[in-house]
Amino acid sequence: MTMLATNTNIHSELTIDTIPPKVSLTTPTNLKTGISKTGTIILKLTEDIKSYSFNKIP
Repeated sequence: MTMLATNTNIHSELTIDTIPPKVSLTTPTNLKTGISKTGTIILKLTEDIKSYSFNKIP
């Protein structure tokens, strides 16, 4: 989808990405056993997104 934003001072064209990223890699791997409950989980996606950290999951 392409949007055109205009006003008296600004004229720009924005392209909105409508395809969500997909998970391409996980650490630990799927179905891995013996994982620490306090260990780090890493997800790699097919495109960059704004990062976020979870300190505690209830």
